[in-house]
Amino acid sequence: SDYPEKKTLLFDIPKWCIQCKRFIHRELVSPNGFLCVKCYERLPKFSDSQCLKCGGYHDPVNCNEEWSQNISDLSAIFPYENPLQNWISSFKYSRNIRLGRMLRNFVTDWFKSNPGKTKNIDWIVPVPIHYTALRKRGFNQTSFLIAKQKELKEKGSLLIKNKKTEQLAGKNKAERKGVLKGVFSLKRDVIGKKILLFDDVCTTGQTLSEISRMLKKAGASRVDCLVLCRSLNFC
Repeated sequence: SDYPEKKTLLFDIPKWCIQCKRFIHRELVSPNGFLCVKCYERLPKFSDSQCLKCGGYHDPVNCNEEWSQNISDLSAIFPYENPLQNWISSFKYSRNIRLGRMLRNFVTDWFKSNPGKTKNIDWIVPVPIHYTALRKRGFNQTSFLIAKQKELKEKGSLLIKNKKTEQLAGKNKAERKGVLKGVFSLKRDVIGKKILLFDDVCTTGQTLSEISRMLKKAGASRVDCLVLCRSLNFC
């Protein structure tokens, strides 16, 4: 389980870099805190301007991605590459909470650095997981990752995943779309609300597509999306 938050040097500045395993001297602490400066600077970055609707590399005016048509704006913090890919997997499936805290810092920093993206948003909504996965894992990684942001009111109970889905890895866009159809449902009214939907990873976009379609159909006036990582393999 997660440790209590403590305002001490021991907890604010980990002694060892998560990536290279070397001792982090005070002058080599990165903005994230869990990485040394060198490992922090090696993190993957998006090299070109991205489409504001789907996160792909093309002219946003001519976005033809069907899955993103109900999304007004999509932001991604990192490309879905290593070491981020391994970190997310270890956090979600091996309960590596220290990695989860580091990833949460990236998300929290994004909110602090992008006030223009959130100033007109009413709620932030984490993508839910099925209750059997929640019981097995012990936490919903999307809720965990946004827990420290202070800019938006979280509505973690707005959505429910009412069906357990099969593993999506290895499936193409059409297959994922079929698996996710009708999986999510709403627990309260969203008429006129501007919503920021958060997920840890976007690959084909079908999860965000299904939820954004449902939110707009229920009367949400705007749906934006934020993901920790965006895979460009399907763009």
